[in-house]
Amino acid sequence: MKQYQRIQRLAIIVLLFVIGMLIWINQDGTIVDEVYFFPEKNFDLESNLGLVEELNQLKDHYRLRLRYLRRPWYGKNMVVQLKLEEKDPDASVEQAEGLNGTVLFKARMEVASALVTPGSTIILPLNLPNEMDIRWNIESKDRQLSNARVWLSIAPADENATLSSFVPLMVLPVDFHFRVILGLSTQGWQWILSGCGVMCVGAIFYCQSRKNKERE
Repeated sequence: MKQYQRIQRLAIIVLLFVIGMLIWINQDGTIVDEVYFFPEKNFDLESNLGLVEELNQLKDHYRLRLRYLRRPWYGKNMVVQLKLEEKDPDASVEQAEGLNGTVLFKARMEVASALVTPGSTIILPLNLPNEMDIRWNIESKDRQLSNARVWLSIAPADENATLSSFVPLMVLPVDFHFRVILGLSTQGWQWILSGCGVMCVGAIFYCQSRKNKERE
């Protein structure tokens, strides 16, 4: 009976460790929440007076917010969120509403060795006062992957707009680094730990049944 008691205690300890590990690898960790303001001057826009005026209106009324995980787990898809939001929601945005339909935003996610959905480059027209909300889903096969950049450009929204007509506006860094345990992905560890948990539960019930029979 003592042998079964020792095995049962060991199985309980391992099961508690497995549960703790499963909880740990499912924790997201620190979320980076950075706020960026439009640049005061942009020399690339000096030749386009229309865009300068529109950028001034954006600068006065709006800001950019970038959110992502600082240390995502390798194997989990990473989400990067970029929002255009009002500086002061209670302030009048009548002037900024004049930008509706006149400006196109291009946001390009630059990250190596990763699948980016819905696409690395997203082009949207401004629809103020509604907030622009862009989300990239990054799926990486490279556990060493770290850091990315978001390139922002704007262009007049007219029939002559092409990719070459976009003017660079600013670059936002995405500073992250994947967490890895012994080189395995999160999914791999979930399978391993789940299997260990099932074996521990089986061992606990088996040892209990053997002890009950010995008592009889």
